Amino acid sequence: MAQITGIVNCLLVGDDVAFTTIDDGTGFTETFILFFGNNPSTDPKARRAQDMWVSLLQEAKAHNLTVIVTPISDDSSYVASVQLGRFESSGSEPL
Repeated sequence: MAQITGIVNCLLVGDDVAFTTIDDGTGFTETFILFFGNNPSTDPKARRAQDMWVSLLQEAKAHNLTVIVTPISDDSSYVASVQLGRFESSGSEPL
């Protein structure tokens, strides 16, 4: 799976599972795993990231905002990062 930019179509959160489906606006949707099984992680840094992902996706779903979801690798559906909105350079700022 590659990085996808779109709107949150679905967000499912349970005691030991969280999934999201992103719609890229062309009819293509991708499902990602935020955490599954023995998660949320016991590692404090990972747990904060997972909590933030869920919060960002809830906000995006509620307000129809664009998100960018990046998997840990091209052949994985596990999430490495969630970004709210698009980064747009003004042209005068370095990337």
